[in-house]
Amino acid sequence: MENEIQQAQSGAVSREDVEGLYGLALGRPADKAAIDGFMAHDLPFLLTVFFEGPEFRDRVLTPLSERRPPDTDFYAGDVPEPVRRWARSRMPVSADAAVALEALDYWPAFYLTLFNDPVFQQVVGLSATRPFWPEAWEGLTYLVENASQFRRQAQIENIGWDWVEGWAMDRGAPDQPLRIEVWIDGRFVSAGQADLVRRELQDRFGGEGRAGFRLPVGDRLAAGGRFVEIRDAEFGRRLTAGEHAAPPSNPESYEALALELRNLRDALERIQTALPQVVTRLSYPLQDYARYAETYGRTTDAGLLAGNGRPRFLVRLHAEGAEAFEVEDAVMAILAQTYDDWTLEVRGLDEHGRQHLHSLRTRLAWTGRPVERIVAFDPEGPVAEFDLCLSLPAGGVLAPEALAVFAGVFADPEVAAAYADGDHLEPGGEATTAQRHTPLLRPAFDLDLLCQTPYVGDCIAFRGGDDAPLSLNAEVSAAAVLGLALEGRRIAHAPAILFSARQAAATDGGAWVERVGAALASDAAVSVTPADDLFGATVAGAARVKRRPISKTVSVIVPTRNALDLLKPCLDSVLAAAADNRTELDLIVIDHESDDRATQAYLAELSAGGQARIVRYEGRFNFALMNNLAVEQARGEVLVFLNNDTVVISRDWQDEMASQAERPDVACVGARLLYADGTIQHAGFVAREREANFLIHDGVGAASNDPGYLGRHALLHRTVAVTGACLAMETKKFKALGGFDAAHFPVEGNDVDLCMRAQSQGLKVLYDPYVALYHLESKTRGFSREGEKLKVAEASGRLLWSRWGQKFGADPFYNHRFDREARPFTRLRPLP
Repeated sequence: MENEIQQAQSGAVSREDVEGLYGLALGRPADKAAIDGFMAHDLPFLLTVFFEGPEFRDRVLTPLSERRPPDTDFYAGDVPEPVRRWARSRMPVSADAAVALEALDYWPAFYLTLFNDPVFQQVVGLSATRPFWPEAWEGLTYLVENASQFRRQAQIENIGWDWVEGWAMDRGAPDQPLRIEVWIDGRFVSAGQADLVRRELQDRFGGEGRAGFRLPVGDRLAAGGRFVEIRDAEFGRRLTAGEHAAPPSNPESYEALALELRNLRDALERIQTALPQVVTRLSYPLQDYARYAETYGRTTDAGLLAGNGRPRFLVRLHAEGAEAFEVEDAVMAILAQTYDDWTLEVRGLDEHGRQHLHSLRTRLAWTGRPVERIVAFDPEGPVAEFDLCLSLPAGGVLAPEALAVFAGVFADPEVAAAYADGDHLEPGGEATTAQRHTPLLRPAFDLDLLCQTPYVGDCIAFRGGDDAPLSLNAEVSAAAVLGLALEGRRIAHAPAILFSARQAAATDGGAWVERVGAALASDAAVSVTPADDLFGATVAGAARVKRRPISKTVSVIVPTRNALDLLKPCLDSVLAAAADNRTELDLIVIDHESDDRATQAYLAELSAGGQARIVRYEGRFNFALMNNLAVEQARGEVLVFLNNDTVVISRDWQDEMASQAERPDVACVGARLLYADGTIQHAGFVAREREANFLIHDGVGAASNDPGYLGRHALLHRTVAVTGACLAMETKKFKALGGFDAAHFPVEGNDVDLCMRAQSQGLKVLYDPYVALYHLESKTRGFSREGEKLKVAEASGRLLWSRWGQKFGADPFYNHRFDREARPFTRLRPLP
């Protein structure tokens, strides 16, 4: 043992040693300013400082002495693999203990092995007689003996007014759903299983990822309940807790936070890490929009307001079928505009409506209001001069800043039309006091989406000289936008809630289908029919624009290494669907050193039968490189890169992907991917303004028949990126972009990088729900959650962010009101 002690006391302390001790003893990153100072000492001295210091006592020893795990997120997880590797190579312990430490991922067992080692005790001078240590030793022993109970963990992520959401799992048996209870202020409220699929938990912990929960709590929180606990139903132990507090009624907390950021620069890193969680705590569930609107109001970004220009507005208010009070509320909202260069033209009035408008103008004149600017439409009268025309129905009201925002949007001379976000008013009562609900938080302009549904709404501004719509029907205004877009004119989105409707716009059966069909009638390769989703995810009145492929051949490229249990169902599904497609199938299987005899025999059979061509690849796994090499032998005008753990569902998938990928303005086309249980795994990516988890999948865990927010899951639309598990691209475009970046993204991130390079060249990336497949994600390689796989994934994520974060982090198709820390399209954040 003396030799081991002498070895431990020799050698200089490295930066890695200091960082390792911070993780091992304090459960947090190293203070950068302190690293150089600590490196001046030897390792035994540092061990004594860290393990005898007050922070270790408070963070670790105190809870252990109370027979409970340390209350920090760091100790709630496993002992990180880098910490275990460092401990084996650098900690002064016996050889047996060093081997054991590298294998132990449960913190109490890890500490107990370390503290019981005689070499460690002698070097550090630890003794069970020191303060806190006897109780801590006893607590560690208790936690190790009862690991089945204490390896159960949970986290509360969101607390609504009548529900609690988060995750809970048994780390020792991650695939066994945990039964939990919700307690509020010490009283039992509800119980249930934590069994919802959560992709990020699957990545983090492995297993099936069935650990999410969303449990009802009745009216206990609305009635004033505050302290929420999640307890283990079997052992009764509290797993986690959180406090419910109503968000502040004004944005003053942001100013306080900004002041703290300025004054506490030495804590900038900590605050930046905490800020997203602060915003999330101030956010509201989408379904609780009424409270969100009451708390934060419309909160329009001042940068959207009109600049130096003063365009003249003609506001066309369509009053066909509107009640007198609706017309009056709409007029009053226009009078309340902060931008005052406008003329109001009320259309569609019957005789009674004209009388009411006359009476309203008279009453307004008594109070000195500018009634000369409010007129009833006269088809034989003079046409008002205007620069911009705003068309809207009388069944809703404008936000006070609406005209100012639209004026700011049209400061760009290329903009021909603009639309905005909106919401709805509860029926009855005055518009100024009615509760608001059901927000319509729209994406940036997407012509493909508009060709399926009139998502731009019925409050639309047009540049003067354009044929502004004359009808109340929202679909007519949207059709005018569609016509301008098809002419190549620019359509802008004002990301502000500018119009509140009294009721949702009615969708008249096939009216939109007919309008789109008429607009696209000149293209003989296009057919427009009512949307018919394979899984029953319906979007009212939506159209499907189906294109006949021009390409003759589609090359489907599937890499594999053994995995016959996955490969055969995949290829069988591709081959079975081939007869249902116009395009010819060119199936290429990349064999990466398969040494399983059954797999080798299967590939030989496919090759001999002419069903597939086998391309051999040897060497280190490099997904990007092996696909690039296979493209050199592809015969198709369109390429489809396909994982071997997928199974085709849509019979015409080949033609559908080809027809979209061969469009001149389209680069990458992705598919709707489902887990084996039929829930959604991928419906496109959304981007977030941060390096960690820059991109996340949309739709994870949703039912296959869930259309998604504003029909996102069920309608073809633009997206920042799609997954390479099933990605189509025209061969000539793929080659023109240089293919996958095999040097920088050999395993992870090559699909996203390709998508973003394509967009930087002005091409689109599309999510196509009419191509559906099952995807047993990463089953061949396993998840990128530990060891070298984790390092590769993290390095790829950092590189993606450095290349594309500034350009694509602010996802134009992911409305900025949605909370970036929550699952996509589920919570609303306050705007700074």
